[in-house]
Amino acid sequence: RQDTPAIQSRSLQPRTAMAPGGRVAPDPEEGMNRDGSPGTSSVHKPNRSGPLGQLEGRQKFVIQQVREHKEALLNICFGGLCEFRNRYNVSDRDTGELVFVANENSDCLERVCCKPNHTARIDFTLASDPESLAFQVYKPFRCMGCFNCGAKLCLGEIETLDNNGVRIGGVTEDPGCACSPTFHIVDKNEKEIGTMNGPSDCFGGICCPTALFSIRNPTNGSQIGQVRKIQPATLEGVLSTLLTTADTFEVDVPSSATLEERANFIASAMLLDYMFFEEDKNEGGKCLLFSTYCGGCVYHCTLNNNNGAGG
Repeated sequence: RQDTPAIQSRSLQPRTAMAPGGRVAPDPEEGMNRDGSPGTSSVHKPNRSGPLGQLEGRQKFVIQQVREHKEALLNICFGGLCEFRNRYNVSDRDTGELVFVANENSDCLERVCCKPNHTARIDFTLASDPESLAFQVYKPFRCMGCFNCGAKLCLGEIETLDNNGVRIGGVTEDPGCACSPTFHIVDKNEKEIGTMNGPSDCFGGICCPTALFSIRNPTNGSQIGQVRKIQPATLEGVLSTLLTTADTFEVDVPSSATLEERANFIASAMLLDYMFFEEDKNEGGKCLLFSTYCGGCVYHCTLNNNNGAGG
C-alpha cells in the first residue's frame, strides 16, 4: 500500500507535536490564547495505555453529531450555500459517560463546494481534557456515491491515525457492483479485521430513519459488531434530524478488539456518515425521503416543494 499523499492544507496535517510528558502540544493555529501565548489546559491523569486507554473495557458507543441549527437556518435562506464543520460527541452507551469529542478540520471553500466529498481530518480529543488528542480520522477527497468501477478516486475511504499521526487502521469501500454497500476494515498491518455490509433496501431520510451496517468476521462470516444509524427518541431530536444533518450512530465492537481496533471501528461510522447521511435535509426547500445504493452509486430521493419528488 502506498502512503497517503501529503495533505495540502496545513490546517489538515496530522497533529504530531508532542509536549513534555507525552501530551499533545497545542496546535500552532488552534491552541493559542488571544494574547498569542500558548494555550493551557488542566493536566490529564496519565493512562498506561495513553489516550486510547479510554476505550479499555468499553464495547458499546453512541456517536451523536452536534446539531447546527444556524447552519439549517442559513441553508433554508440561501439555498444550501452554508456548510459548517461537523462535530460529534462519543459516549459510552452502557454508562452514558462522554468519552471523546470529535471536531472536523477542513478547508472552507472545498467543504462548501465539494461536500461531502471534501478532504477532512476529524480529531478525537478526550472529553476530560480537550487538549489531549486520542486519535484522528483522515478522509481524503473522493467522488463518493458515484459508479466506482474500481477507480480509487470513486471509492469511499478513511484512515485512522494515532495521536502521533501514525496509521493504525483504515476502512475502504469494496469496488464491487452489488446492491448493498460493502466495506473492508483493516488494521495497521493491512490485515482485514472486519467486513461491514450495509442495507440492500432504502436507508436514511424520512422513510427509512434507521439503517444497520453489520460487521462480520472476514474468515467465517459470523457477526462481530455493528454500526447502526438510529432514529432520535425525542420529538426535538426527530425535528433536528429532519432540518439538519445531525445524525446518531450506535457502534458495537468485538470484546476481543484491541484499543487501536476499537478506534478503527468507531472511525468507520465517520465514513458512513459522510457517504450516506450528509445529504442536506433542507436545501432550497428540498427534503430527503430516502437513499438507496446500487453498483457504487448512492441515489437520493427527495421532495421538492416546487417540483415534487425527484432524484
